[in-house]
Amino acid sequence: MKTLTERINVQFGEVENAHVMQRVHMGFAAYDTLCLICAELDVDLTNISDSDFNSTSIVLENFISGANEGTGYTVSAWFDEEEH
Repeated sequence: MKTLTERINVQFGEVENAHVMQRVHMGFAAYDTLCLICAELDVDLTNISDSDFNSTSIVLENFISGANEGTGYTVSAWFDEEEH
């Protein structure tokens, strides 16, 4: 089974059926934002370890820290389907 960290996708710009964050350069809390993304996208966190969730929030934070005028300040995040 893929981890949450392996399943997350992030991209600059707006993606359909993703959680879209605008003006990310104005600051955000990665852990709290990841909680919101998972709730909005109905991600089942039942079997997700704390360390996996924390790692996923770091991936999100690192990606968003690359936002600039060239990439734009809108970021979309979504997850691949869970494999069984």
